[in-house]
Amino acid sequence: MTQLDLSIVTLSFNTSEITDNCLIKVKQASDYCQKLLKNTVRAIVVDNGSSDSSVQTIKNKHPNVSLVELSKNLGYSRGNNIGMALADTPFILLINSDTFLNKDTLYESLHFMKENPECSVMCCKSVDKNGQYWPDGGHLPTPRNTALWALGLEYIPIIKNHLPKIYGYQQKFYSQLGFPEWYPTCFFLIKKEVFITTGGFDDQLFLYMEDVEWCQRIHQAGYKIWYNPQIQVTHLGGSSTKKLATLELLRQELTGIVHFQKKHYRDFWPILRVVLTIGMCLRSLFYLLTGNFLKAGWYIKLLQTVK
Repeated sequence: MTQLDLSIVTLSFNTSEITDNCLIKVKQASDYCQKLLKNTVRAIVVDNGSSDSSVQTIKNKHPNVSLVELSKNLGYSRGNNIGMALADTPFILLINSDTFLNKDTLYESLHFMKENPECSVMCCKSVDKNGQYWPDGGHLPTPRNTALWALGLEYIPIIKNHLPKIYGYQQKFYSQLGFPEWYPTCFFLIKKEVFITTGGFDDQLFLYMEDVEWCQRIHQAGYKIWYNPQIQVTHLGGSSTKKLATLELLRQELTGIVHFQKKHYRDFWPILRVVLTIGMCLRSLFYLLTGNFLKAGWYIKLLQTVK
């Protein structure tokens, strides 16, 4: 069995206090893991041009962390790729700065990988600060699934229970070992060979859909993503994006969807473009009829993204 040495890659962007708390948890989990497995655990933080005290806090309080200081925000994809490229261990764990590990998280995760050598990618159960689970992951956005999502069919009662949803599975999925088609990378444990084979995230995706797109290529490379609910982390969610306006977040998401479809299903794009346009118009009409003129205007503006 390969030595269970691990590099933990975390992206930091204007979340000084949260990143500090994250690294405290990482240190506790690393010490516990190293004591039991006699392995090496290295923490790598890539700071994406933070303007707050993030860099100084890391230098002062976490001197053993390998810190990469970028002069500007290169985005989630490029930042994480830089960190993963520096990893010199057979295992890499991606965690968001607002993801907090438990003391035994690393030990249990690597033990699972040791007991299941065919597992090359593992994600786990995420809960919020109140202990409520995040219904993360879903089916890959094939042209069919994207059309169902765009037209809002996966939100219709009864019908939605029988459709492959891009965002979220049925609740029972999260209670047992499973194999999601895609899963968020807030906690994403991989063998380094997966990064080498796939190249990591698509650098052209600045924010949103980067995890979905990478999972698509992970599957295409012949790997399977494992979901292990016996391992749990706390994920606050949205810590680095709270200052972005909702319209901008929606635009980033739709931009990612368009990029994904053009990259992986270019032959279907002319049809999907029409479907997405209809979907944005239907959403705008819905909010118009319900009196939410602000959101109705948002979806009209988003039509410019579908091109």
